[in-house]
Amino acid sequence: ATISQNTGCLGVDIACDKLMTKELLSLSGIPVPYGKIVYTEFEAVKAAEDIGYPVVVKPQNGNQGKGVSLNLKKTEEIIDAFNLAKTYSPKIIVEKQIQGRHYRVLVVDGRFCCAAERIPAHVVGDGTSSIKQLMDIINQDPLRGEYHEKPLTKIKIDPIVLNVMARHGYTSESVPPKGKFVALRENGNLSTGGTAMDVTDEVCFENRHLAERAAKAIGLDIAGIDITTEDISIPAEKSQGAIIEVNAAPGIRMHLYPSQGKPRPAAKAIAHMLFEKGPPTFPLAAVTGTNGKTTVVRMLNHILTSSGLKVGMTCTDGVYIGNHQLKSGDCSGPESARMVLMDLNVEAAVLEIARGGLIRSGLAYEKADVGIITNISEDHLGLNGIQSLEDMAFVKSLVAEQVKNTGYAVLNADDPMTMEVIKRLKSQIIFFSLQEDNLILRKHLSQGGRGVYVKTGVIYLEQQGKIQSLVKVKDLPSTLKGRACHNLQNALAAAAGAWGLDIPPKAIAKALKEFYCDQKQNPGRMNIMNLENITIMLDYGHNVKSLEAIINTGKLLRPSRMVGVIGSPGDRRNQDIIALGAVAGKGFHRIIIKEDENLRDRSHGEVAALLAKGALDAGLKRNKIDIILQEEEAITASLVNAIEGDLIIIFYENYQKSLNAVNNAAASINRALVLPV
Repeated sequence: ATISQNTGCLGVDIACDKLMTKELLSLSGIPVPYGKIVYTEFEAVKAAEDIGYPVVVKPQNGNQGKGVSLNLKKTEEIIDAFNLAKTYSPKIIVEKQIQGRHYRVLVVDGRFCCAAERIPAHVVGDGTSSIKQLMDIINQDPLRGEYHEKPLTKIKIDPIVLNVMARHGYTSESVPPKGKFVALRENGNLSTGGTAMDVTDEVCFENRHLAERAAKAIGLDIAGIDITTEDISIPAEKSQGAIIEVNAAPGIRMHLYPSQGKPRPAAKAIAHMLFEKGPPTFPLAAVTGTNGKTTVVRMLNHILTSSGLKVGMTCTDGVYIGNHQLKSGDCSGPESARMVLMDLNVEAAVLEIARGGLIRSGLAYEKADVGIITNISEDHLGLNGIQSLEDMAFVKSLVAEQVKNTGYAVLNADDPMTMEVIKRLKSQIIFFSLQEDNLILRKHLSQGGRGVYVKTGVIYLEQQGKIQSLVKVKDLPSTLKGRACHNLQNALAAAAGAWGLDIPPKAIAKALKEFYCDQKQNPGRMNIMNLENITIMLDYGHNVKSLEAIINTGKLLRPSRMVGVIGSPGDRRNQDIIALGAVAGKGFHRIIIKEDENLRDRSHGEVAALLAKGALDAGLKRNKIDIILQEEEAITASLVNAIEGDLIIIFYENYQKSLNAVNNAAASINRALVLPV
C-alpha cells in the first residue's frame, strides 16, 4: 500500500466512505453506479428491485474488496451478501452492477501513472482435480505469498468464495471439466488472489483524465481509481462504464509485477513526487580541526542565530536547538549530528566534527554548504591508525571534501598542512589568514577567489579585487582586543564560514562584536574570572599548540606570575605528553600537575610523571612543580596558594567540576569571584 506524508487525512476518510465518495464524484460530473444505502435485509432486497438486477452489495466502509459481493441476481443472494457486508459495516450499499472489465488506474500527484486490468481469482479445470486441489496447485506458485510480501497472494476459501462457487453450481470438491474457467471471486483484488495485466498503453486520454479528476475530487495525492468498462481504450462515458471506487493507499504490486504485460515503475513515480525538488535542505556548516573547533562552531551558531535562524548545533558540550540543550556531554559525533538534522524545527545547522566520529562512522550528512578546517597539528597521533600529520589531514579533509559544488571549503592559509587538504578538494575555497601577504592567500585572491584576512588591526573580506572591511579586531571581545591570537583565527574562520553561507557582512560583524568567551556563550574556552587581585582562566587546552596559544595570551595580560594547572589525556603518546609538559615548563612560573579521572589504561601517577619530566627538561625547577592528582584538589591548591597579581590558568578535564572547585575554593578563602571580566 502507498501513502505519503502529504496524503490528507480527510481524503483518506472520504475514500473509506464509499457513499460520500460516490456523491462527490457525481457532483463533479464523474459517472458512478446508481445506488442506495440500506440497513436491513428488507431494505436491501427492495433497493435491488428498484435499481434493477444485477446489483452489487458492499459495506459503506471497507477496503481490499472485503465484504463485497458482485453480480447478484436473486433475492436469496442479496440476503446472503447483505449479512456478509454487515460484518464489516452497519451501513450497506446496494448499487447497480456495471458490466465490463475491472481496471485499476494509478494516479500520482494528480497525474495518470499506469493502469492494469484486474482478473479475479479463478481456476481452470483439468478434468481430474477438484477446485480445492486446483487452488492448492496455484498456491504453490513461488510468486504467491500469504499476504503482501510477494507479487501475488494465495487464494483462500472464505464465505465470498463459497457464495460465488455456489451461484455457479460448484463446491470446493467439484471437478470442473478440462479447460473450464471457474471464477472464485468477482472482484479482482490482488490481496484476495487475483492477477493483473498491464494496460497502461491502452488507456485513452479521456479515461486518463477521468481518473485524474476523480483523484482530485477526493483529495488524494496517491489514488487507485477502479473503473469498470468494456474497453479501457474507449471513453468510459461512451460505453456505459463508471468509476466504482477511489482507493486511498492503493497497492502497487499489480503495476510492479503484472502477470502479463510490462512492469511499470509506480514506486518511482511516487518517489519523484516526494523528492522532485530534492530532499528539503537548510544551510549546513561542518567544522573540524585540531584546535578551535568548538569556539568556531559557537561563533558561527551565534552569527546565524543573530540573523534570525533557528540553529541546531552540536559541539563538545552538547546538542542544542536554538537556546535549548537537548543533550549534554561530548556530542561531536554523527549520532548527535543526526539529532539536529532530523529536527523539523531546525532552519540551519552547525556541526562540530571530531576525529573519532569521522573514523568510526563517517559523516551524518551527504554534503555541507560549508566545511571548515581550523588547523591540523599534533594531537591524537598513534590512535586509530593515525601515525602522522599527513594521516590526520587525510581524515579531517573529508569535511572539506564533502561540500556542495555551490558551497565552500574554509581553510587556514597559515597552517602548513592546508596544502595536504587542497589537493583533495573540488569545491570552492575561502582562505583565512592572520597575514594579508600570506602566499597561499594572495595566489588564491589573484585568481578571483575569496579570502578573509587581517590588515592593520582590521578584518577584511576580499573577492575578485573587491575589498570590504568587516570589523576592527579591538572590537571583538573574544580576542581580548587582539591579544588572543588563536581566537582571532577562530573569528576569521567563523566569518569566512558565515560569508560562505551568504550571511551579509554587516550581520557577521555585528554578531562577532557581541560574542564573548564567557560561561554563557563559550563555556570552558578561555573563560576569565577575577578573584580580587587574582585572575583565573579556565580552558580546555590539552595539546602543545593549544597550550602555547593560551600561554601566549596569558603573557599579554601581563600578570606578575603565571601558574598552570595542567594535565593530559592518558591515550596520548609518551613523547606527546612529555612535550606538553615542556611547553608548560617554559611558559609558567609554577605548575600543578593533575590527572584525568579517566586514566585510559595508564597507571596512577604515570601521566603526571611524564608531564613533570617534560617540565624539568624544559628548565623548570623541581620546587616549582607540584603533583596533586585529583583535579578539584589541584585547583583548590592553586587558589589557596595564589599571591596578588597571579594569573592561574586551569586546563580542565571536566568543566563543571572545575568551575565548582573554583567557586568552592573562593568561598573557603572568603574572596569574591567576579564573572566575567
